[in-house]
Amino acid sequence: MRSIARWCVRHRLVVVGIWLLVLAGTFLGQSAIGSHYANGTTLSGTPSAAAASLLQRAVPGQSGDTEQIVFEAKTGTVTAPAVQAQIQAMLGRVSHLRYVSSVTSPYSPSGAKQISASKRVAFAQVNFSKDANQIPAAEATQLVNLARAPNSHTLQVDVVGSIAASTISTSSSSSTLIGVIAALVILLVFFGTILPALLPLLSAAVALVSGLAVVGMLSSSVSMANFTSQLCILIGLGVGIDYSLFILTRTRTGLRRGLSVEEAVTAAAATAGRAVLFAGITVCIALLGILTVGVGTLSGAAIGAAIVVAFSVTGALTLLPVLMSLLGTRLLTRRQRAALARGETSFTEASRGWAGWASLVQRNRIIFGIGALGLLLALGAPFLSMRQGTADYSVDPTSTTTTTYRGSSWRRSPARLPKPPSAPWSRPPATPPAWSPPSARSISRQARATRPSASPRCTPPAVLRRSPPRT
Repeated sequence: MRSIARWCVRHRLVVVGIWLLVLAGTFLGQSAIGSHYANGTTLSGTPSAAAASLLQRAVPGQSGDTEQIVFEAKTGTVTAPAVQAQIQAMLGRVSHLRYVSSVTSPYSPSGAKQISASKRVAFAQVNFSKDANQIPAAEATQLVNLARAPNSHTLQVDVVGSIAASTISTSSSSSTLIGVIAALVILLVFFGTILPALLPLLSAAVALVSGLAVVGMLSSSVSMANFTSQLCILIGLGVGIDYSLFILTRTRTGLRRGLSVEEAVTAAAATAGRAVLFAGITVCIALLGILTVGVGTLSGAAIGAAIVVAFSVTGALTLLPVLMSLLGTRLLTRRQRAALARGETSFTEASRGWAGWASLVQRNRIIFGIGALGLLLALGAPFLSMRQGTADYSVDPTSTTTTTYRGSSWRRSPARLPKPPSAPWSRPPATPPAWSPPSARSISRQARATRPSASPRCTPPAVLRRSPPRT
């Protein structure tokens, strides 16, 4: 670490130029290739995955995603000739999309049950030949635009489903900005001057942007969950600032003890830099442990986060030493520089307040230990009652098409939507028969009778309730 830091300090312009080339190259590459994050997960090796694969082979046209186009008449009913003409024309255009296998209109005999009892709300079902993760972003956007084209002050049309949800922007720029501002305030309080407070943010930002661009390019070839970028931003920003802060604090201490700029930077790299490298490797190994779960999109997210951490460690060990050498003694406050000019190189690193707190804890270690353990147990108690589940469309922004369909009439009277006829059934025997794999013919026959949903999210009422309740 010492030799790497010394080389970076002595070749500052080269290191800065390399990082600028990396930043520009990754940004342009990501802009050219684009990103394609998956909207769902694939649990390989499970019975549901085997059934989906068999359905794809037996009935390809019925094995893809299902979207619902929900529309509400603000005045009158959805069966009015004017409304019916607009919806039928729109459904005709949707049916000609590339991956659409069939469209069930509420005005057709097979879709007559898709109109509410009040005749103000109805929905059309759009079947795709591919899963939502395999539908291009341009095709998904075209579906939403075509479906919402008839929107007016008298008619509201929205789309709900995984394909429609993939068109929602998941930008977290505002939350990231809040985090950066909070980190800057904390660093200003800690360092007491603006320049050293900006260095960890600058180093982390350059590494984070470069790493995110690489992850975005990889998402086109490696399946990654749609929350990968947010995960990478949270982890990359945290570890980037943290690692840079270790090295910067050690460098400032060396400068206050009378070391030259190069000696202070190399000494910090030899001590704190080793800890940063070891910590970064440990975090990457821990993240890559998610690969053992076997979920493709989660594995992709882990790979992306590990890449960002690797960029953060590299930035802290190469770019940060260069930035610190450029600032020199300006890393210190005015009071510290004045003391250094007077030859005062002996000082106590620990502040009086923290030293007093440490002494108090040492004198009463049993009391503080029991108190800390009790506090941690109290904070962790809600974990025992935690309920896990998959987020549905209700977590999407309220202005998007996947949430605005829950309009006034739909929300006030969801029970008015008629239920499709349930298949005949009888009470199961006390001892169920042994399970045997279904044949391709039986799956094909079942797929023609009822359309299963490939979407992991919730769907409008009375769409999926085709089987009797459990007993």
